[in-house]
Amino acid sequence: MVDILKAYAGTVYTDSEFEKKKERYQAPKPFTKESLLYREIFEKYYPGQSGMVTDFWMPNRKWEGCDVDDPSARVLKNYGKSGI
Repeated sequence: MVDILKAYAGTVYTDSEFEKKKERYQAPKPFTKESLLYREIFEKYYPGQSGMVTDFWMPNRKWEGCDVDDPSARVLKNYGKSGI
């Protein structure tokens, strides 16, 4: 599902559209086309309510192996080893 959403977001925005549209938003500022897609969907249904979302759901960068720029757990070195 993650790959499908990322690919879809890549078809919605060109690189220049992404750079222009992400500047419309303050914190949290979209940092990928996927995050911009989610932000625009959020704004459609909850206009002007972005203050309730103070940050993106990201791994804690202080944890070993978690200093990443992608919220997908698949980018973590220990992905798939949880619960073993």
